[in-house]
Amino acid sequence: MLCLRCWHWWPSGSRYCGVCQRSLNVRVCPEGHNNALWGPQQTCNMCNQALLHPGTPGLPMGWLNQGCVLVVILYAACQALLHRDWMLRSCW
Repeated sequence: MLCLRCWHWWPSGSRYCGVCQRSLNVRVCPEGHNNALWGPQQTCNMCNQALLHPGTPGLPMGWLNQGCVLVVILYAACQALLHRDWMLRSCW
């Protein structure tokens, strides 16, 4: 998870940024309830307590890993198709 406030990386599933001390992608009340990051609300939707922990946007990076693997596999497949004659000649 990438904190978009201080640009530090955190393990996937992290709820808080340890550098800027903000919750990632949610606003949290003292009871630990998650609330929407965006919006005018100042109290929790479940317990009506004040939202103490300001939130900051976070970018989950799991999609990046999957995308990079897919690009590498497609690139390797294209290179194999482009050079298949050379590969077949070198094997025999």
